[in-house]
Formats: sequence, structure tokens, C-alpha cells
Amino acid sequence: MKKVLPDRSSGFCFFPKLFLSFAWFLFLGGGAWVQAQNVPGFDATTMLQNLETMKNTQKQARNRILTEAYNKAKDAASTPNGAWNLYLEAVRTERYSGKTGGATEFQEWRKKNGDKLRTPEALKALQFQLRYLGLTLRKIYEESPSADSPLMRDLNTYIRDLGAEDANFAKAFADKDQKEAEGFLNKEIGSSIFINYLGLTGQLGGISEWEMTPGNIAGIMDKTLRPALRKTKNESLLQTWDWQIDLERKHAQADKLSSSKEKFEQQRLPSLQWSRAKEYIALDHPQQAATAMFAVIKAYPFHPDLEKWIGELETLLNGMKSE
Repeated sequence: MKKVLPDRSSGFCFFPKLFLSFAWFLFLGGGAWVQAQNVPGFDATTMLQNLETMKNTQKQARNRILTEAYNKAKDAASTPNGAWNLYLEAVRTERYSGKTGGATEFQEWRKKNGDKLRTPEALKALQFQLRYLGLTLRKIYEESPSADSPLMRDLNTYIRDLGAEDANFAKAFADKDQKEAEGFLNKEIGSSIFINYLGLTGQLGGISEWEMTPGNIAGIMDKTLRPALRKTKNESLLQTWDWQIDLERKHAQADKLSSSKEKFEQQRLPSLQWSRAKEYIALDHPQQAATAMFAVIKAYPFHPDLEKWIGELETLLNGMKSE
């Protein structure tokens, strides 16, 4: 006899539905019979005290890790050889330690990459990476440093030193064999081989107002230096833009391609000048801001951002009229 599949629209599904309903009853309401019971020896005060002790212990351990890492990075960054030796040890430990034949592989890597990574520019880039790692660790302790704090002064020095090497780095790292050395500056500090080697894994997340790429000068100024200067309405805020414009102009002029120079003059330079002009607003000089912003618009009537700029200036002027 031919078997007929049961019709699922009939009572065939009644029992499964009944079972599910019973299960939901137990989950939502049927469990009301469970009574709250006291746990013998439970003491909320003691538990809170223990948690506080655990927090302090964890904080002390973290501070010890950060301090030791900072001292190692700072010492190594002080000389090319110091930076190189720490890098070698980090590579050996993180990439080859514990592997079968790891010692041989490490020596082969060193022979292959030693000359590439021991050029003056590569070693300088490595030193800058370690310097910036040290600054980053200091930023963990100073969430909102003032513009004249030791950290901000050292960060300003770092930017100036890095800017002085900008042209040399651009020329040296144009060589495809220098990609690893270029990465010392152009990769986020959190991906550095030193992070795991120094026990810093998971320690650099969530740092506010901080650029994580050691070679990103514009990012460092935008995320850290300028916000601090705006808070105190420091006039040197304008000078940071003058310095950046001069640095980027030199970089563009060093490029052999005429198109790069033209792009800077026609697109990048006006954008930088516009950003500088707007800083007068942060300094409580709206009339100077409007005057400088209007000058940029007038000088570059075909810039891609012209419409946005006009809108921003109109908003500023309308606000001034209502005052």
C-alpha cells in the first residue's frame, strides 16, 4: 500500500506545539517555584574588598609592564645600535623562537635582511618607531595633557625631528627593498613587533586623541597637538599649519613628477589654507576667520570643495549677523 505523508496542517503537529508551549511555560512562568536562598557565609562587604584588592593588584602589574616597556624602548631609541639590537632580539624571539630549525632560519633572515635594515635611514626610522612607542605609553597615563605639558613638548620635538628627515625617508623608501623599513613609520604602532615582545599585547587600545601611526605627522598634529592648543586658545595653533604647509610643499617639490607639484598647489595647498583660516574661530577671532576663508575661496574658485567652503563661510557670517 502506498504510504501517505501526514498533512502538517492537521492534528499531526498538535503534540509538538503542545510540547513547545509546555516548555515556554516552564521557562517563563513555571519556574516561579524557585525560591531565593541565602548562601551560607555570603558577605557582600568582604567580596567588594576582595574585588578592590584584585583591581589594585592588576593595576600595579599593568603599571609595571608599561614602565618596563617604556624604559626598554627609550633606551633602545637613543642609539642606532640600541634600536637594531632590540629589533633583532624581538624578531628572533617572536618569529623564530621555539620553532624546529628556528635558529638557522633566524640567521638566514638576518643575512638576507641585515644590509637592507641597517641603512642609516632604516635605523633612524626604527629609532623613531621606538620613540613614538615611548610617547604612546606615556599618553596612557596622561589622558588629556595640556599644551605645555612635558609629553606635549616632547611630542612637538618628535614631530620636528621627524619632519627634518621627511625628504630623506621619502627618497630612501622609494626603493622596493626598503618596504620593511618603511613599515617602521607607516604601520600602526600596535602592529609593531615590539608590542608582543615587550608584553604590551592588548595594552594600547582606546587611547583617545592620539595618532597610532609613528610617521603620520598630519595625524599627530590633528589628533593631539592642535586639540590641546585649541583648549587654551594658543596662537601657536596657526604656526602648526604654517609648518605643515612648508613641510608638504618641500615634499611635493622633491617629487620628480610635475603632476604631484601641480596637485599640491591646486588641491592640497588650498585645503591646508582653509583649515588654517578656520582656526581663527577657535581663537575667538571670527572676523579674521571670515576674511581668511573668503580669501581662499576667491583664490581657488574651481576647487572641488568650493561649494562646501561657501556653505561654511555663510554659516559663520549668518551667525555673526545675529549677534
